[in-house]
Amino acid sequence: MAASDNDDIPRNNLVGKPDDPSPSPTDLNFCHHGSGSQQAQTQLQGELAALTKKNQALLRQCRMVALTKDHYARLYEKYANFFDFSPSGYIILNHQGKIQEANLTAAMMLNVPKVDLVGRKLSEFVHRDDRRTFTRLKHRCELRAEIQIGELTMVPADGPRFTAQLQLQAFPDKRKPVLEFRGAIVDMSEKTLVSNSLLLLQHCTEIASRVASAEQLLKENVSRIKTYMECAAVGIRVRDGDGNIPYKTHMGFSSEFVKSESRVSLHQGHCMCSRVMQAQTDVNTSFMTTKGSFYINNTSRWPSMETSTQVAPTRNECLAQGFESVALIPIAIDGDVMGLIHVADMNKNKVPLRMVEILESVALRIGLALQRFSIQDQLRRSNEALRHLSSSLLKAQEEEQRRLAMELHDQTGQDLNVLKLRLKAVQKRLRKDQPELKENCTHILTFTDKIIDDIRRLAHGLNPSALEVLGLNSALVQMAREMAEYSKAQIDIHIDPLKQISDRNRQTGIFRIVQEALNNISKHARAKQVSIKATQAAGGLSLTIEDNGIGFKPKNENSQTNIDSGMGLSAMRLRARMIGGRITIASKPGKGTQVELYLPVKRQ
Repeated sequence: MAASDNDDIPRNNLVGKPDDPSPSPTDLNFCHHGSGSQQAQTQLQGELAALTKKNQALLRQCRMVALTKDHYARLYEKYANFFDFSPSGYIILNHQGKIQEANLTAAMMLNVPKVDLVGRKLSEFVHRDDRRTFTRLKHRCELRAEIQIGELTMVPADGPRFTAQLQLQAFPDKRKPVLEFRGAIVDMSEKTLVSNSLLLLQHCTEIASRVASAEQLLKENVSRIKTYMECAAVGIRVRDGDGNIPYKTHMGFSSEFVKSESRVSLHQGHCMCSRVMQAQTDVNTSFMTTKGSFYINNTSRWPSMETSTQVAPTRNECLAQGFESVALIPIAIDGDVMGLIHVADMNKNKVPLRMVEILESVALRIGLALQRFSIQDQLRRSNEALRHLSSSLLKAQEEEQRRLAMELHDQTGQDLNVLKLRLKAVQKRLRKDQPELKENCTHILTFTDKIIDDIRRLAHGLNPSALEVLGLNSALVQMAREMAEYSKAQIDIHIDPLKQISDRNRQTGIFRIVQEALNNISKHARAKQVSIKATQAAGGLSLTIEDNGIGFKPKNENSQTNIDSGMGLSAMRLRARMIGGRITIASKPGKGTQVELYLPVKRQ
């Protein structure tokens, strides 16, 4: 083909501008000078037509490529922001563990600019105690295709360490015959904080329900708080009756500091501890919480804060000791602040607000536990006073019974004997023709003898002289024999183990309990058989009084109805408590009654 023929083809159409129309075979004019055949001319036109179609297809593909390029450019710009600002840090490591790529979140977690992070080993940011864990995690990724997960302590550059979950998976590197690692760093510090906070509150609740004294309560809580806060020192102050607020327990404070600070009083307003306990600081300031807690994470700034916030000057002993982070959390009981938790550390930012709020919940639990101990102490003192009063009343009752017994025996008994002698004298002076009067005198003398016997028995019941003269066992046997005579019941008594009881008060208490039980049987039970038996029990003695009478339905010993309707049973329980024992009463209607007294006895 001649050069002039090629020059006639429009060049713009061959380049393929999108806006130019495609050429057609009819637009081309060919001039034939010479003897070219018609067949060659036709072939050339066919080739040009095919080339035109290819050019049109290429133009369409160029348009599609341009549109696709614009689409993916927009997608990249959109999702690159999602990738960079994801809540998790994403990294790509080479086979040596060096960071090849990272998103902005990973850079912020590790506190290093994104451009400076590339090329550094990830192990540089792993705590030394967890580096072996990181190495094992990488090794597992090389052996297994699935994602491997491990929990590590990360140490950012010039920042506080945090707990993170590292999710790592190995992939072949297309450029080299080695593996690369793609991973995600998930900050677990917030989850760990919540978990640790819940665990702390659970432990504090468990301590409050388990310990038996306020001292043990405060000591164990201080230990738990110190572990949770990871701080240098923790102490708890408790207000005394004079307004002083000494440390009741502490960990980490020097003895000199505690000695100096224990002299702080609520009457002295130059200490922040006393101000917090007296709620003398505005809760709307930046260093106070709404619940009245004080916290500061940079005490070096405190003097200037006092000036700027118009707070009265304080002693600043914590600052003098080098404590940069300080928190004071009040412990309230029924709205009255009785103490406070003092947390201190040499480092800054150790008492963030969220931790202070957790400590406020701990303080609430400590306050409730202290209130419980206070109520228990008041109840114990009330019980001791009641026991002392009851003991005094029973002793007064014994003295009064002894006095009445002596008067009955010495006065009334003697008067009845004199009356009896005079009746006999009158009877002797009667004439033989007065048989009715003599018979009446005989009846009166018989009745007088009965009265004398009743008074003697009553006097012996009021003042068991046999207990003093013969001892407990003989006195009980005599009392059982007398009851058997006038009640017509068969009484079996086996009480040899009671010989171990040598204390006079205990002997009197046991005698009165058995006496009350036999009186109840005589008056109400209508029993035919009674058993009194003492046996050895675990750590003491057991005395059982059982009958086969009509029985009754026992009521709760604490119910008011039972106290009103069964003073005898209440007196038995009271006497048992006075001698250190306890009474158990079991009865059913028609099944008899069993009274069991358990009395602790030390082995001789």
